[in-house]
Amino acid sequence: MPETSFLIASKGLEKKTFFSMSEILKEELEMESNISVLSGPNLASEIIEGMAAACVIAAKNEKTGKEFSNILDRKSFKVFLNNDVKGVELAGALKNIYAIVSGLSDGLGNKKNTKAMILTRSLVEMSHLFEALKLKKLTLLGLAGVGDLFATASSEKSRNYSFGYLLGKGKSREEAKKIINQVIEGEKTLKIVYEKVSALELDMPIVEKLYNIVFKKGSVKESFDKMMDRVIKEVSDRHKKEFGFGIPDKEKDKVYNNTKEKQYKGELTNVKKDNRKEN
Repeated sequence: MPETSFLIASKGLEKKTFFSMSEILKEELEMESNISVLSGPNLASEIIEGMAAACVIAAKNEKTGKEFSNILDRKSFKVFLNNDVKGVELAGALKNIYAIVSGLSDGLGNKKNTKAMILTRSLVEMSHLFEALKLKKLTLLGLAGVGDLFATASSEKSRNYSFGYLLGKGKSREEAKKIINQVIEGEKTLKIVYEKVSALELDMPIVEKLYNIVFKKGSVKESFDKMMDRVIKEVSDRHKKEFGFGIPDKEKDKVYNNTKEKQYKGELTNVKKDNRKEN
């Protein structure tokens, strides 16, 4: 009997296990080698119109990935291949959360500069989770990451963006869902990711404050402002750490000397390793 190949176009995470769709299917069918996933910035209405678009198909089995690529690849719909199945799926699920935040920002009356900062920091938060789960952060720079994030977070056709926008306009969670009258993927994903982030003790203020707005019914404006304060402080602290901004000269000297000492010890270790190899 010939083996069956699966191409998953659904995005989501299982609450108890944090499994992606391919991991759930693998557990049920025990067929990992024939499972592929499709993701990317693909707003359905634009694809139907024949507008140029691209997607990524991720598969552990390269042959299976190429077979699906040959079926779907067209002049106006290009397919790229990837082997980071979990990374592609997680990126596709996470971007729905940050699309809600983007809509929320617009609903509150913020402009493009604010959105640009939010989306940039969203990618940073996503990379923190990827690093904690030992996934390839480079995947976030492709169609499944930054591509899908930018498309979903800037389109009124996106259900997640629209949900956030309505919250920013003062609608309650229930009112916003009733108006959209479709599944808001990012809502359920937000709860699952918030619990995972809490368990891993990661600092992801955008996820934390959005959870407070959606599920704890916190003040939208107050929670958003606190989120922005946290984001800005994180950027400031990171710059101080990396470039020495705002650090007294004596402290800078300590940091510099410690860095040089570590560098010297590292070089000394490498010399000893090289000597052992030669001997």
